[in-house]
Amino acid sequence: MKMKRPQILISNDDGVDAKGIRELIEYFRPLGDLVVMAPDSGRSGMACALTAEKPIQYSLVSKEEGLTIYKCT
Repeated sequence: MKMKRPQILISNDDGVDAKGIRELIEYFRPLGDLVVMAPDSGRSGMACALTAEKPIQYSLVSKEEGLTIYKCT
């Protein structure tokens, strides 16, 4: 019987193209199926920001076996 791989969520505030998130993907890829959700650009220091004027939107960046990457506004 094949064991189901764990699903791992990876996120950051530096953006979907940041070096750090790429390194996390490389490190965790052998350990499970990854779902990445990160801002479309850097949002460092925005932890207390509110999104009240327009809804957060997301889009698929890429999808392959074991790795799905989304970016959000």
